[in-house]
Amino acid sequence: VLGIDYGSGETVAVVADPGGGWRPVLVEGQARLSSAVCLVDGGIRTGAAALWAAVERPDAFEAQPLRRLSEGDVLLGGGKVAVLDLVAATLRVVADAAASAVGGPVGSVVVTVPAGWGPRRRTLLRQAAHRAGLAEVRLVEAPVAVAGWLAATGTTVAVGSWVGVCDLRAGV
Repeated sequence: VLGIDYGSGETVAVVADPGGGWRPVLVEGQARLSSAVCLVDGGIRTGAAALWAAVERPDAFEAQPLRRLSEGDVLLGGGKVAVLDLVAATLRVVADAAASAVGGPVGSVVVTVPAGWGPRRRTLLRQAAHRAGLAEVRLVEAPVAVAGWLAATGTTVAVGSWVGVCDLRAGV
């Protein structure tokens, strides 16, 4: 299973094996990938390559494509580009890194989404994942993912107690 937390600022992912073990997906040797993208020579650069390319092409740079997901097309580098393609580029890099790490395509994919996202943004994220070559993606609200992780790691939560999940964005 490939689990992806595609954030506005950073994207992180893990692969979990059937035995319950997991490991981070490393892209260019790093567990955190900048979600930024930059159009260069007709292609979309992601992560650190996007940040470096932005120095020479600031007009072709988008720091947070996820925040623009519902906008359809955006102007980058003097032309229109579909935000779905920008999001898909990062998802494709993560999926390729995961496939490389496990020696083949991953069996299933789970992507976290903010709890407040409605059907439109969820559908758009699924479309971007499909463009990235991910056939079927299950979306899980971030607080639900945290609670599931707590349960899976054996954390005891007393009946009737509360678990607070605070998403401060930007990798916090």
